[in-house]
Amino acid sequence: MSRRMMRTNRFGYGSSHFGGAPICNRLIALEKGSVPALSESKADCKPALRCQNENCGFGFDAGGFDLPALVGSCRCSAQMPKATTFRRPVFTPCFLKSLLVLAFAVSLPGFARTQNSAVTNIPSLGINLLLIDHHTFRSSAKVRGGVLTEHLTPGSHHLLFYFGPSATNQNWTSRLRYQLDGLETDWQEAGGEMRIAVFFYSTNSEIVGNIIYPVRGDSKGWRGSLENSTFNRHLERVVVPEGARSMQVKITSGDTLETVGLIAFKDFKVFQSGGTNAPRVNLWPYTSLNHDTNAAAPSPKLAGWAPGGFPSRMAQVLALPSGQRILAVVDDSRNGYAEWISEMFYFRDDIQPGDSLELIWQQLFTVGMAAGRSVDYSHVAPGNYTFRVKAVSPLGAELGQQSSLAICIPNFIWQTTWFITLVLILAAGGLGYWVRYLTRRRLQFRLERLEHQRAVQRERERIARDIHDDLGANLAQIAMLSELAQTDLHHPEQARQRLNKIFDVATSLTRQLDETVWAVNPLHDSLEDIIAFLGNFAQEHCRLAGIRCRFDMPEMVPSLALTSAPRHNLFLAAKEALQNAVKHSRATEVWIRLQLRGEDLIFIIEDNGQGLARAENQPPGTSGGGNGLLNMRRRLEEIGGRFEIESRPGQGTTVRLILFGAMKSSRPSHGAAPGEMAG
Repeated sequence: MSRRMMRTNRFGYGSSHFGGAPICNRLIALEKGSVPALSESKADCKPALRCQNENCGFGFDAGGFDLPALVGSCRCSAQMPKATTFRRPVFTPCFLKSLLVLAFAVSLPGFARTQNSAVTNIPSLGINLLLIDHHTFRSSAKVRGGVLTEHLTPGSHHLLFYFGPSATNQNWTSRLRYQLDGLETDWQEAGGEMRIAVFFYSTNSEIVGNIIYPVRGDSKGWRGSLENSTFNRHLERVVVPEGARSMQVKITSGDTLETVGLIAFKDFKVFQSGGTNAPRVNLWPYTSLNHDTNAAAPSPKLAGWAPGGFPSRMAQVLALPSGQRILAVVDDSRNGYAEWISEMFYFRDDIQPGDSLELIWQQLFTVGMAAGRSVDYSHVAPGNYTFRVKAVSPLGAELGQQSSLAICIPNFIWQTTWFITLVLILAAGGLGYWVRYLTRRRLQFRLERLEHQRAVQRERERIARDIHDDLGANLAQIAMLSELAQTDLHHPEQARQRLNKIFDVATSLTRQLDETVWAVNPLHDSLEDIIAFLGNFAQEHCRLAGIRCRFDMPEMVPSLALTSAPRHNLFLAAKEALQNAVKHSRATEVWIRLQLRGEDLIFIIEDNGQGLARAENQPPGTSGGGNGLLNMRRRLEEIGGRFEIESRPGQGTTVRLILFGAMKSSRPSHGAAPGEMAG
């Protein structure tokens, strides 16, 4: 963020700046019509400011001197304008250029008289012009109730304010201060500069060097009045320039005529710097301010000091409460300046060029500007701002005059409060949803792990139950038959029957062990394996019974994973249905079909036997149901399926083993084509 001031220079040893870049060395501010008519008559002559360079011809009337418009300057950087009589100027290119700039400036509508657009009811102070991103806002329709109603684009902007007293107020002497509320916390001076200057002269009274010490604003010890304030000690080290044999000090209200305020000066001393241990001696002969013998003169005169400027009354000698006299410039005129000039101080023989001098003095100042100025703010961020201008006395006392202009620079949509709030709400909602999701996933994982543990426990219980029920019973039967066979050793035929029975039971036991091992082996957790295992069992069982076994399978068998429990229960149910068909149906053909209906898997065991006396598709416990049918129904219900049976006397029996939702995670694979496998 930068703030740059537009200033007007009056002396040749200063330069003017606008926007931080040097421009022509003397900018002269004029009111419209301040240039007098060119005439040979002395009656048309007025006091004027003009360049001392007779070849430049640049000059303006000093009577209407004001700064509502900047118009131009001469090109003579080394000459100082002075009050004189206006003469017909020579029409040099510099003068013609100045007239063109003046005509352009006074032709701008609202440039010097835009008081209507200044949001104040004080007619003597206003914000005359406002530029935003180099676009001028001069219409009063855009300012209502002290607020700029123009809708600005979002983002940072470049602001340039012109402010000052009314162009019609020729007696304005108040200092101006400004503040951009929302960006600046303190009031800023509109400008103004006083100076303490040291000049070095040769033996021919030619200036061979000068040093300027400018003062601006308020010194650290300023408390609103001279009595309540404290002086600050100031020390400067200078090198005597080549050819210098004397020096002179000037205290002036300096830079521009519109500078107002006070600078007080006392105890000026000069010491020669060196490595000697001798006591330091003040070389300046005018440190003590004693009145001259002609104390009754209209202007105060001191030994070694002389007042200057116009009006010279502003160069004063003041007395502190302690009685000490001090030099002061109390500038309360916007069209004049004052100064104190010391007499020439000639160096002793031991002060040579290149020597170092210490200049010590005490100073107190409060300096401001009593004219319009511009202030420049770059890259002003979005927000609500109020540009304020107030008038204070030349010494900084409040006068109660203030003008303001409120400006609102909107944010980009992503910088607005509602957008940030919405983003925060969405972020909080997303975070809450994510936490909830992770919590649910963690709980679901724990439930799945518990369910897996329960499934493993159920599988162990099932295996233990099968071993106890089937294998245990068969082994007990083998033991009993073996014992009977030993008792029948004297009866070979009965012993042979006992041994055959033992063989059959052992064969059945081996088959049951194969089924149990197949059921718990995770390598067989697929639909293809259960079809293959069931097919081998059906072929072997039907072949021994002399029944033809046919298979009806889809061309593409889905790759479906079946865990141990549903695979084992499904096989045992199909095995029970197949054994019933072989043992009790008196059938000649048995069909084993696999159907896919949506997400459901259906195994069908169908025979052409004598059928049942009553259908068994009703719930268990009804008449006609046997333990085998009840076991099949229970096994299917345990794995979330359903058992159905259809049968009519003389028309065979159809058993359906339905596994609901088994196809949700399946993918097709090649399988056996529909065909016939006979046993």
